[in-house]
Amino acid sequence: MMSDLHIVDNYEKTGESINTLIDFWTEKLKNAQEGHYKETESLNKTHSRIGVGLIFLTTIITAFIFYEPIEYKNEIKLALGMSSAIAVTLSGIVSFGRFSERANEHRITASRYGKLRRQLEYLKATNPELNQQNDSKQKLKLLRIEWEYIASTAPLTPKK
Repeated sequence: MMSDLHIVDNYEKTGESINTLIDFWTEKLKNAQEGHYKETESLNKTHSRIGVGLIFLTTIITAFIFYEPIEYKNEIKLALGMSSAIAVTLSGIVSFGRFSERANEHRITASRYGKLRRQLEYLKATNPELNQQNDSKQKLKLLRIEWEYIASTAPLTPKK
């Protein structure tokens, strides 16, 4: 996407219609929105899986703290110690990974991209002669500026 303020005018000079530009932008916004929603789902799954594992381990460790085995005393203590270390590691991963917070950031960004996409679709649907209307061109410029702001504050999504 070009970043100068005259993108709509420049697009017209190449012989392309503004409707073509809107279709292109709509597709890009749809892809960005879907990418952020997919990242939200992925981060939420990771958060849930690690959280369930952490709860499971800490419950088992807590249940066996006062258990005094007759046989295999050292092996059971070693297993409990290793389980405890794994639980602490998982707890650190959950705390520093910020999966839930990051998922929320992606969800908010996806909804912002969706809002822009819907505004473009509305503009196209309500203004059949976009090439001739300066008001439509101004709206497109404002939408592009808002898009650039959202993109600059959005969390990164992995390329897949």
